[in-house]
Amino acid sequence: MKIPRLRRRDPEFRRRRAPPPAARRFLAASLSAGLILLAALAVVFLPIALQHEQLPPVPRVVLEVVSGSSGTLVVVNVTLDRPLSAYRVEFYWDDEAGTTLKAAIDPLQNATTPFLSFRDVDGDGQLSVGDEFVLVISLVHRNRFLIIYIPAERIVGGWPLGS
Repeated sequence: MKIPRLRRRDPEFRRRRAPPPAARRFLAASLSAGLILLAALAVVFLPIALQHEQLPPVPRVVLEVVSGSSGTLVVVNVTLDRPLSAYRVEFYWDDEAGTTLKAAIDPLQNATTPFLSFRDVDGDGQLSVGDEFVLVISLVHRNRFLIIYIPAERIVGGWPLGS
């Protein structure tokens, strides 16, 4: 039995002549326009990215009101583990006359004030799931509670949402 020899196949489509010069110019122009667009985008967006490169990651804290209580907030999610000393909390009453800071714990620690208290439930020294804040809620004022991450001086959590 003979083994058939492989023959080189002719390509199915073979250009008989080179593309016209206008097509080559159009191809070169579109390639250069794409490269110019990429360079412009890099000029715009790279400096913005480099500004935020040195900033530390900022945690997010999610609170939930305990049902059946008027002012107990429980931490239900924290994105980064940070010590209590990296946070401060502030509790405000707002009305038409302005904003009144009723209580603050700076830095955050197990503490009780007349309007605000904090308890590190698991005792690990970090703000973590299950930790509790107890607020004295006013029915005639708008209540605002803020958790501030001290290294970045940013609000990382609060109640009510969007406050």
